[in-house]
Amino acid sequence: MEADQLRAADIGTQFQMVIRLGRQLASRMMLQNIGQKELAKRIGQSQATVSNLINGKTDSSMKNLFLAFEALGSNPLEEIRHAVTNLAKTVQAETALGGTLINNPDDPVFIGQKGTFFIYFCATDKYEKQIVRGLLNIVEESGRCTAELRIGNNVSSDSGFEFSAKDKIYKGDVYISPLQKAVFINLKSEKLGEMCQIVCPLLNIQDEDRKLKCNMGVATTISAGANNRMPTAHRIFMVRNKLTMEEEREIQGQLLLNKDRIHISEERFKEMCNKEHPGKEFIKCFEKHRTMQEYYEIDEGSFKRILEQDPTGFRDVCMLRLYSDAPRNNKISSKVIGSIFHGLHFQRRKNS
Repeated sequence: MEADQLRAADIGTQFQMVIRLGRQLASRMMLQNIGQKELAKRIGQSQATVSNLINGKTDSSMKNLFLAFEALGSNPLEEIRHAVTNLAKTVQAETALGGTLINNPDDPVFIGQKGTFFIYFCATDKYEKQIVRGLLNIVEESGRCTAELRIGNNVSSDSGFEFSAKDKIYKGDVYISPLQKAVFINLKSEKLGEMCQIVCPLLNIQDEDRKLKCNMGVATTISAGANNRMPTAHRIFMVRNKLTMEEEREIQGQLLLNKDRIHISEERFKEMCNKEHPGKEFIKCFEKHRTMQEYYEIDEGSFKRILEQDPTGFRDVCMLRLYSDAPRNNKISSKVIGSIFHGLHFQRRKNS
């Protein structure tokens, strides 16, 4: 029995090791903007093999892992040493905590996650500017990982990130779940009587110092507005370096709650072309991949009388929503975050 338990523990450790190496490989690929197809070509393997390496499949070959890291200019032995060291620390921390929600700032899962982030999200109050800015500081405090979110007064000030007495300040704890590959930031403001939560994927978009460069998450809170406060979800962008005013305007499109399939009316597309003057390659790509559909648009409030008086009104409106082209959820994938990261990186390099 004891031998079986040791064998099972050893297999579990190997499994976690392969998963960690897969994450580190994905991080290197994302930093260099190299896809699975390109890496597969470099190491002479199939794309499915590279996918298995990234996803930590137990049948992944160590030889292929070595080839993959070498193809990305990384030392395989150094990558393994880093994974082994952090795996040992994680096992110790999880044993001490008795769970998989980690709040210990010394745990290796927090590598690259701590420090200051500039944050951006869309305003809910029509009197505010379209982009709301803030500072998120993740630090160690009394053996816990804590966070402070400071949201600036965007109503009448263009000061951006300068501190103000009118700032909204939220404080709370940060938890990381390696099992769910997610970061949970639970925040509250006693002064405002408000709580909010930011949930982000646990990513490794890291530089050589293994410091997270940017992330995208979902924040749940209550909307602004004195007489019409409602539960609200935002996309929230976190980045180490403050965006320029031009980058702020460009990133705004990524903060909207749409999915990877973009729907735009012919009228709005023409307006965009006239005002923003997109490049020829963009227009060519758009014309090649677009599909034409005719969409109806109607305010749901138009059905108020039918909902209250017509015997089938409620069902009809529900069926209209069911058949509409609205997403069932709003998942934020690493593909989206990687695209934003590389887009900003390329633009800054071009402008420097």
